[in-house]
Amino acid sequence: MISFVGAVKLGFQRYFDFSGRSTRAEFWWWVLFGFLAAVVLTIVDNILGTNGEDGGTGLITGLWQLATLIPGLAVTVRRLHDINKSGWWLLLGFLSWLIIPFIVLLVWFIRPSSDEANRYNPPLPGPGGAVYKTGMKRLTPLLALALVLAFLLSVSLIIFNMSRGDGGHLPEGVTWGIYGSQVGPFKVDIKDGQFYNPVGVAVASDGSVYVAETLGIQKYTSEGVYVSKWGTQGTGDGEFSWLDSVAVASDGSVYVADTGNSRIQKFTSEGVYVSQWGTEGTRDGQFKHPRGVAVAADGSVYVADTGNHRIQKFTSEGVFITKWAEGTAGQGNGPHRVAVAADGSVYVADEGNNRIQKFTSEGVFVSKWGTEGAGDGQFDWPTDVAVAADGSVYVADERNHRIQKFTSEGVFITKWGTEGAGEIGLTRDLFDGVFHYPRGVAVAADGSVYVADNYPGAVGASGELIDWKNGRILKFSPRP
Repeated sequence: MISFVGAVKLGFQRYFDFSGRSTRAEFWWWVLFGFLAAVVLTIVDNILGTNGEDGGTGLITGLWQLATLIPGLAVTVRRLHDINKSGWWLLLGFLSWLIIPFIVLLVWFIRPSSDEANRYNPPLPGPGGAVYKTGMKRLTPLLALALVLAFLLSVSLIIFNMSRGDGGHLPEGVTWGIYGSQVGPFKVDIKDGQFYNPVGVAVASDGSVYVAETLGIQKYTSEGVYVSKWGTQGTGDGEFSWLDSVAVASDGSVYVADTGNSRIQKFTSEGVYVSQWGTEGTRDGQFKHPRGVAVAADGSVYVADTGNHRIQKFTSEGVFITKWAEGTAGQGNGPHRVAVAADGSVYVADEGNNRIQKFTSEGVFVSKWGTEGAGDGQFDWPTDVAVAADGSVYVADERNHRIQKFTSEGVFITKWGTEGAGEIGLTRDLFDGVFHYPRGVAVAADGSVYVADNYPGAVGASGELIDWKNGRILKFSPRP
């Protein structure tokens, strides 16, 4: 019987040989070789940082698989010849997800080799009893098909990596949070550290992370360890109705855009209710579904008054100061979120116009950038904006499923992320580095980037939640 080393050598010697026969031992030694090589190279990819961080194949492993694709197909075809089957039966592999074709191929591959001659070759002597013909064989239609498939696969990998931005490299980071469990129509059981609909994220000066979701506010350490939560559905003090954004002041005070109640609420860092302001309306200090809130270094509070298409500025206690964007230069079309830089500059995620607008602290229009599209510097529903200590601007480009980074003047720097989503019961660690409609972004003092990655599940006719998505917070290392 042929040995492991002999089968591997023979596999490479017959690299392009799709004729003749290969014994059962030769075939299964080659399968074992491919498995062991994949395990070792995956480890190498992890060590070198060339692994696929979205759960995909690493660079080195992928190149190896391309290099061994042809001999792998060849030995498989020859194994089919050995049991007097046409090599074209290999195409059943494309239907292996139907189970039955997979079982058929498996049964064929484990059948013992025959010493009898068949239509493909008589049992000529050769290594391990396998039929071996010397010389390079003429390319067959099956080999041509394999080469085309290999070419298409390699091109697809290149295009995929280019689409991810930054040469296909994603920053290292951690992930936490999963969806709660369905317990009834429109009702989800949320345990500590789980999410229903994380839509906003903010980072305090001490590194604490606050997450805004439909059902309240949750607090975590910088590494995702659950600390506390507060808030229930309602209209009373400390209650929320469709909250959408959270911000933290330098003194630790937490401000929440209570969108459904058209007001802003203020809490201590531990969630103790302090005050609130705002009612539904169009007057100064009134709101219509405010979806964004931000706090400047001097304690001033900026609110994206989405339904009224304007930005309002208040003191830390909610006293109205000024407003802008109502029919003036720099007007918005449903401003979604707002952020304030260390120098006082105000950035607005003008979602409806697919752009970012920059203003002075008093609302004087400075600049804007972005158009609708999927190219660098373009947006498809920019839902949130955040500013780093060095002035860099990060944008949650929701429908393009990515984060984009710019200079303070709107010059594109880099991007990362591709579309991806988990399924019920699967760990979200399998999908790190991909997003499904990211709704929020925040930057810590050390440059770490936090992303609220979520799109709520679709609702069925009877109120059941279906098509669950990511529902998590992702933390990324500082971007260059």
